[in-house]
Amino acid sequence: MKLIFLGLTVWLMVGITYGQDTYSDDADSAYLSGDFLRAIELYEAIIASSQYGEISYAIYFNLGQAYSQIGEWGEALVNYHRAYRLNPRDGDIAHRIATIRALRPDRYTEESSLWVQIAQLTSLFTRWELELFAILLWSFMWLIGIIFWRNNAYRRFLRYPLIVIVCVACALLILTISRVSLETSRPLAILTSSTTEVFSGAGIDYFAMFSISEGAEMRVLEQSGIWAKIELPDGRTGWVRISTITIV
Repeated sequence: MKLIFLGLTVWLMVGITYGQDTYSDDADSAYLSGDFLRAIELYEAIIASSQYGEISYAIYFNLGQAYSQIGEWGEALVNYHRAYRLNPRDGDIAHRIATIRALRPDRYTEESSLWVQIAQLTSLFTRWELELFAILLWSFMWLIGIIFWRNNAYRRFLRYPLIVIVCVACALLILTISRVSLETSRPLAILTSSTTEVFSGAGIDYFAMFSISEGAEMRVLEQSGIWAKIELPDGRTGWVRISTITIV
């Protein structure tokens, strides 16, 4: 029975991998032949199918490329950001994001929030890497601490290294918490419609304060029905329809 279960598991894993590779190859072929709409359809199918598990950053990047080719800058930026989150040290992805920001009619400004700036100190690492570093460092700190308290002979040599490790571990913990908190409580979103008005409240009965263009980046602060309260990088806040934005 165990052998049958193991065989079915292996067969399923091979089938899933083969299916994803097949979809990816078909999508790549469609993109190279200039059929960008077909490529988008296939890349979206890979992402939408939960059976494929974690998606490679290359899928998001290629999907962003396909959207760029048909001029849908908002959707392109969403997928570039998703690719960048999985592979933040890829300079090509960062270049694509910067290019779309330069093409936007409204000038992009860096986020000025202190909380965001603290979280961005870790921008070259994925959240998984950051959490792993924190766990390893705190484990090492506890190991050194146990040796320090139980062995008097090592206390003289471990005192200052332990102080340094504790300081670094606390700093890393603060950075990790700020990063996780930012991505969960204030997620990044992109305007994917051509333009939309930003209202002073959650409804069209409120005052329309200003409008933003496709590709505008924002933080989602809260949601109420079909409306979302957002904060732009320059600090302006307001409400937009949820259907006009996509959370990264």
